[in-house]
Amino acid sequence: MKFFQKRGECTMARNTSELVIRAIDQASATLERIGRHGSNSMNQVSRQADIASRSMSYLKTAAISAAAALGAQKAGSWLISSNAQMEQYNQTLKVVLKNQEKAAETMEWATKFAAQTPFEIPGIVEATVRLQAYGLEAKKYLGDLGDMAAAMGKPLMQAVEAVADAQNNLAMAA
Repeated sequence: MKFFQKRGECTMARNTSELVIRAIDQASATLERIGRHGSNSMNQVSRQADIASRSMSYLKTAAISAAAALGAQKAGSWLISSNAQMEQYNQTLKVVLKNQEKAAETMEWATKFAAQTPFEIPGIVEATVRLQAYGLEAKKYLGDLGDMAAAMGKPLMQAVEAVADAQNNLAMAA
C-alpha cells in the first residue's frame, strides 16, 4: 500500500508540476503578447508625438510668417500715411510762407532738428508748421519751446499753443 501511496503522490506531484508549467507557459505567452502590444503602442505614441511636433513647427512657422506679413503691411501703411502727412505739412508751409523753396528749406531744417531732439519728426514738423502759421519763425523759437516742453514734461504742441495764445493775447491787448 505504501507503494501505491507513493505512486499516487508521484502522479499527483507530476500533475501539479505539469499544471504549474502550463500556467507558466500561458502566462509567458500572455505577457509576451502584452509586451509586443505595449511596444507597438509606445511606437504609435512616439510616431504621433513626432507628427504633433512637426505640426506645431509648421504652425509656428505659419504664425511667424503671418505676423511678418501683417507687420510689413502695417509698416507699409504707416509709411504711406507718414509720407502723406509730411506732404500735407509741406503744402501748408508753401501756403503759409508763400514760397516753395523756403517751404522745402524749412521742412529740411525741421527734419534735421527733429533728429537732434527727443521729439518725433512728425511732432517737430507739425510744431514748425504751426509756428510759421502764427507768424513766428520756427528756427528762432522751436529750440527754446522744445526745452521748455521737455523740462515741464509736456507735449511740444502744448508749448507751441501756449506761445501762440500768449502772442494772440498781446496782439489783442495792443
